[in-house]
Amino acid sequence: MSSVKTTLFLLFAMIAISACKWDKKQIEPAPNGVAPVNIVMDSIYKSGPEVITEGDTSSSYVLIKYPSSLGIGAADQVILKTIKDMQIEDLKSVIDPEGNEPSMTDINIAIDKFIKSSETDAKERDNTFMGYFFESYADTNFVGNEVIGMLISSFSFTGGAHPNTYTNFLNFERSSGKLIDVNAIIQDTNAMKAVVKKAFDENEKKEMGADYDATSYFFDGGFALPQNYAITGKGLLCLYNPYEAAAYARGPISFTIPWKDLHGIITKYIPLDDVKLGDDLQ
Repeated sequence: MSSVKTTLFLLFAMIAISACKWDKKQIEPAPNGVAPVNIVMDSIYKSGPEVITEGDTSSSYVLIKYPSSLGIGAADQVILKTIKDMQIEDLKSVIDPEGNEPSMTDINIAIDKFIKSSETDAKERDNTFMGYFFESYADTNFVGNEVIGMLISSFSFTGGAHPNTYTNFLNFERSSGKLIDVNAIIQDTNAMKAVVKKAFDENEKKEMGADYDATSYFFDGGFALPQNYAITGKGLLCLYNPYEAAAYARGPISFTIPWKDLHGIITKYIPLDDVKLGDDLQ
């Protein structure tokens, strides 16, 4: 590997580490008295042929880690299928961001297309080959008697200025495996926006300190609610992925709003046994 390529690789790695915060330390453990899950992980890995260019040896690859079992009974396969479908969609969005190939549902076909794309794109760069990669990881985020929260984080590079990262939160009914749409249980959007904006500003002032600049967020307009929420025992975890609220260098922005602050805003559909809200949301 040449010194130039080594430098680029190290730079991308440093950016990725700073931008991708999700790790085991941030996954909330099950509260006392909650039936645990028995998660079994599996993985898919495939790499393309090595390409030698001016002394550099590179290859493209795909690595997908996913749960093959949660050990929760009837809802197991429903949840696992949703997760697998989401991971395939994440890979497809990298290969086909315009959605021109809606029938590409087979994971092996999608992987082959991704690896082949690096070779095709090299021809448009005067045969300068850059190793593409796509990594996807799924894990539990919260385990309760009524709700199981999952997260899927993807990390990819397709020859741009830097790798891209994205995390999805998925909240499931434990008994049925039904996906919970948090946006559908927000009763008052204006009140929700006010509460989330307050928490967002407080978080950024704390995280950024003297570097905090309110004008460096939400370039396309006013404040926007996040696209990702996670139901947890402590409250509603809000997540903004890179570019959704700030520049890529800021990384993902996350903070938790206590359930008591969402009184009258979130419906009682939130699992009260898990988060111990009593009658707060009635």
